[in-house]
Formats: sequence, C-alpha cells, structure tokens
Amino acid sequence: MTNKKGGDKQIENKKGAPTKVVTEIDRRIGQSLIINQEIEIMLCGMHEDLVRFGIECSENSVIQLDLNPIE
Repeated sequence: MTNKKGGDKQIENKKGAPTKVVTEIDRRIGQSLIINQEIEIMLCGMHEDLVRFGIECSENSVIQLDLNPIE
C-alpha cells in the first residue's frame, strides 16, 4: 500500500518492533530518516555522496531499502 500523498506507514517486523516504511521522500537537503529507531539515514540530495556510499543511482532514482530482518 502506498499513500498517494506520500509519507510513511507503520508495519510490524518479525520481532514486533515498529518499522517505518517510507513511501515517498521530500527532496530536502539533509533530511534524516530514522528507521526502527536504530538506523539513521542521511539523504543529502547529492548524487556524488550516494555513489561514495556504494549506491548506484541517477539524480531521479528511487532508492529502496530492504527492511527484512536478517536471520
């Protein structure tokens, strides 16, 4: 399910911790998302930074994160 207006939804992972699933990201410089209250992801809007962290993308790419727990 996606929210047509963007935003996020909450799901429960296998351990029961609430996990934020981002369906659309506002393109603001330096936006920080907290996922599972443990992982902080900085989206700085710079293609060079994404490449430096090993993420292949173009400026208009949609980046998906696999939030499935590792067993």
